[in-house]
Amino acid sequence: MLTIITEQPWTLLLCGLFVTAVLFFFWTQFARPFLFYAMIIALLVTGLLIGFERLWVTDREAVVGTLYQIARDVKQDNLPRLLEYIAPEAVAIRQLAESEYHRYQVSQLRITRVWEVTVDSQRQPPQAVAKLSVVVRGGFRGATVDEKVMRYVVVYLRRYGQEWKVYSYEHYPPFEAFRREPSSSEPVIPELPAPGP
Repeated sequence: MLTIITEQPWTLLLCGLFVTAVLFFFWTQFARPFLFYAMIIALLVTGLLIGFERLWVTDREAVVGTLYQIARDVKQDNLPRLLEYIAPEAVAIRQLAESEYHRYQVSQLRITRVWEVTVDSQRQPPQAVAKLSVVVRGGFRGATVDEKVMRYVVVYLRRYGQEWKVYSYEHYPPFEAFRREPSSSEPVIPELPAPGP
């Protein structure tokens, strides 16, 4: 129920409007004052719940927001900002990002679909697995060739304070998204040493 309230505002709005419409119908048929007051209360409760949904950011929404921000920063060619999204213990990924940054120029990184985000809040620190499809356009730095590549990406993240950081990832050809059914099994989260103090 909390997921509906915090992550599905359209469902919440439609349910609230449906309840209000039913109460309005009965109020016009029977002209009972309590039906009018119930209709007003239904509208107020719907508005309050939607306001609550806008303020409350779930871990799943924070992970998706982080992924979209990474895509924007890649497009803006902002290496220092991109390195901030890499977990401190993921040294190999940091080194790879720095070397690839100097070899390639990315003109576009667009997330076309987020297939699934699984958050494990029981782990310390909390971890998440995000499965998404992306389109990347770019090429070697200094070259005039601009190629378009589609990939299916699995990103592993850990939460540090209020920020989600990448500590591992995998990428596959785009058709793998259809072979790997979301939620068909528990995601295997790669183990890295626990973050230091």
